[in-house]
Amino acid sequence: MNWFKEFPQEAFLSLIASGLTEDEALQNINLERKLKFGDTVLVQLQVKSSEFKDRLEEAKRQRADVWFNGIAKSVNKVIEKEEVPAEMLKFEQRKYLAAIDNPDKYSEKKRLSYRDWE
Repeated sequence: MNWFKEFPQEAFLSLIASGLTEDEALQNINLERKLKFGDTVLVQLQVKSSEFKDRLEEAKRQRADVWFNGIAKSVNKVIEKEEVPAEMLKFEQRKYLAAIDNPDKYSEKKRLSYRDWE
């Protein structure tokens, strides 16, 4: 059996883009299969297929938008005082995950100008 051809790439990438982590997407795919795919399959796919690797990176960039949308939705949410620490933690987690998945769009990197060198 050729696991490379058997792995449901489209379904996996769609799950990633929808907001699932790689582990969650893999578990979701494995729920419906007798033969289970392990974590090493993902590594091997990325090594053997630059196309899959590129498509996975694009799915992660889309997932970053899901994380960011979670932040936007939480801003208008009314919460009780005792819920503030938990909501702040969720906010920071989403912000971090969005920056990891799409650093060009969501990281808090500082852009240097010529004045910074003076």
